[in-house]
Amino acid sequence: MKKFLSQLLELPEALSIVSEKIGIISRKIKMPTWKSIGYVSARTVVSPIDYPMTNRSGFDGYAVRHTDTPGKLRVVRDFHGEKWNYKLKKGEAVVISTGEYLPVNADTVVPLEAVKKYKNHIIVGRFAPYTNVDKAGSLIRKGEILLRKGSVITPFHTTGLLELGIERLSVYSKIKTRILVVGDNLVEPRKYLFEKRVKSERIETSSHILKWLIKKYSPWVSIKSIKLISSQPEKLIDEINKNTQSTDLYILIGSVGPGEKDVCIDTLETLQSSILFRGLALKGGRPTTLAMLDGKPIFWLPGQPNSVFSVFLHFLYPALKILGGVKRSWAFPIVKAKIAGGYGGGMARILYVVLKRKGKNLFAYPLEKKFQKSSSTVTLMLADGAAILGKEKIDEGEEIPVFLLKEKILYLT
Repeated sequence: MKKFLSQLLELPEALSIVSEKIGIISRKIKMPTWKSIGYVSARTVVSPIDYPMTNRSGFDGYAVRHTDTPGKLRVVRDFHGEKWNYKLKKGEAVVISTGEYLPVNADTVVPLEAVKKYKNHIIVGRFAPYTNVDKAGSLIRKGEILLRKGSVITPFHTTGLLELGIERLSVYSKIKTRILVVGDNLVEPRKYLFEKRVKSERIETSSHILKWLIKKYSPWVSIKSIKLISSQPEKLIDEINKNTQSTDLYILIGSVGPGEKDVCIDTLETLQSSILFRGLALKGGRPTTLAMLDGKPIFWLPGQPNSVFSVFLHFLYPALKILGGVKRSWAFPIVKAKIAGGYGGGMARILYVVLKRKGKNLFAYPLEKKFQKSSSTVTLMLADGAAILGKEKIDEGEEIPVFLLKEKILYLT
């Protein structure tokens, strides 16, 4: 078991283990709505009011009484108080902006471009009641669901919630995560000089990819530190033990084997952790291991950048959703494309492709085999996208999901 992967778990089985053996590790906290972006709602939120509370303008223009149209109306500019408390009289109009509440007695908004303006008067045509008006309670009813439990909160949520007077939310705390990059031949980019490179050295970029993916697509995870560390088990053990109290989750990258450099099992057994599985049925991610230490999950990923990317898309991202209580997050940049040449199946994987449009159809053309290897770290730079494939066979011309790696103008060919 230490050197070879005797059994590979299918991805659904691995995610079931995360769900059943670990589950949500975040705790519920309260926080101001305006600070909650990127957090996960810990309860379903409903509207406390009908909205809008009173009639509101849907246009920039003039608030009027429809019974005064068509006609010549005097523009009132002195309200002796708030505009919406002013009682509009016969033959009067009030300048109003989009979203403002209508004065008392007003029931119609005449757009700016629909009037003839004079010094203190306007001339308007005929308008039906409630033209260009958001009627009271017409947008949201009291008790209507605004935010479901398990939703990742966005600025679009907070904008609406604050408008409805919801100033505090119950959310799940962010998952405090430490990333350890394990290996004896790794060099940080800022310390790397190409002309002085030693052949055994490798620039450490896997953690940069993982950090970017987590920050962009898993904002409920807070990365507390990223550290390069020797593959000597005793140093790994010391590093893990000294931070246990301030950490919810460990992600280790590299030295996971199988092979002579595999220190994964020795380290986990010395820590007396519970190994939940060792090995995924995922091309480029087979050594992936999951363990528990004092209630803290340890995800151990293979070290190549391409492997980290593949494991994130297929396994780590959905696992982080389970740990954070996420039911609905914002979407990956996925497009559907017809595969050129088909796929023989056999094991879940990432297939790197270039995208071309022919007529109304978008086609995904796999890069050459030499670029599909985990060792080809330049592939992520060359490909337009990464097709997320399962173990099933795919015939030529079938549609597949492609994660976009770059914005691309898809010219007709």
